[in-house]
Amino acid sequence: MDDDFPPMLDVPGFGIQLPGSNAPDSNLNFLTDSGTANFGHVAVGRGGLRLGDQRQQQDDSLRLADLKQLELLGRGASASVYLVQHAGTGQQYALKDMQLNMDADVQRMVGNELRINHQCHSDHVVRCFQAFVDNGHLFIVLEYMDAGSLADVLQLVGRITEPFLASISRQALQGLRDLHQRYRVIHRDIKPSNMLLNRAGCLKISDFGVSRVLENSYDVGNTFAGTYTYMSPERISGQSYAYNSDVWAFGLSLLECAIGQYPYRPAAGGSFNYFQLLQEISTSPAPVAPADFFSPQFCDFIALCLQKDPSQRPSAEQLLTHPFVHLHGDVSLTPLVGGE
Repeated sequence: MDDDFPPMLDVPGFGIQLPGSNAPDSNLNFLTDSGTANFGHVAVGRGGLRLGDQRQQQDDSLRLADLKQLELLGRGASASVYLVQHAGTGQQYALKDMQLNMDADVQRMVGNELRINHQCHSDHVVRCFQAFVDNGHLFIVLEYMDAGSLADVLQLVGRITEPFLASISRQALQGLRDLHQRYRVIHRDIKPSNMLLNRAGCLKISDFGVSRVLENSYDVGNTFAGTYTYMSPERISGQSYAYNSDVWAFGLSLLECAIGQYPYRPAAGGSFNYFQLLQEISTSPAPVAPADFFSPQFCDFIALCLQKDPSQRPSAEQLLTHPFVHLHGDVSLTPLVGGE
């Protein structure tokens, strides 16, 4: 089957480019004698996934043997992702296949992703249905989003118009609100490739490998994790950060969708190198939506998302009431993604 589907470097939203999976210190010390893999608060065996002290496996009706492989969706350095179909129900899933010879950093990331993805139930968060360990591999059964990522759509259409941007904002902010308020999760890697779509026009947030669960609503994060190009100024500067660091990343992603390119670019053209970009995000004024091309409501929305002072940056919940989100009514994303 691999001959029919050429390898890809990445599958947006599935985080298959995990660092360290081929490191020389990779080990299997987290495996028990029975073949169960322990990822912190998550245990995965042949029978499925178990969280914490739960005695019963999650979703016992879903078995690895019932999943028929249809095609390769993508392949990275540490994982492959396949489109699979349940033999009994016909339901399609995205199946992530990872070898278990992973180092401690990757083990932590995988455990984090499994725990958060499986516990977070939101209409706008990609669902993890089950996970299995078999023959030295970890298999994660994820919701299949058949229209790809927002980055894929942007590459096809060049720029996304305001009515669609408003719908994207409403759905993404609903997902962020649920993560922040209901589950106390900072995603820490919001970007166009981690927002997935289906042909019904639904947008869902994915890839929780570097996310963090805060102990309470007033806790803050301090670690440098995620894609630096979308990090908020306080994160770039090594300061403490909270939930609305995700709002910055979303605002930057939305502006990118609106103008058709990453917003931080040198005036003379080209692109910044790593250190120049970090300096630009930390010290220069935030990017703005050009007022000549966009509505005042959109420009104000972007300006609020990209407030450099985190104390002045709204929450996802607050932004859901912004006039821009409701300016164009209930616009479906189906035409944008080529759905019926």
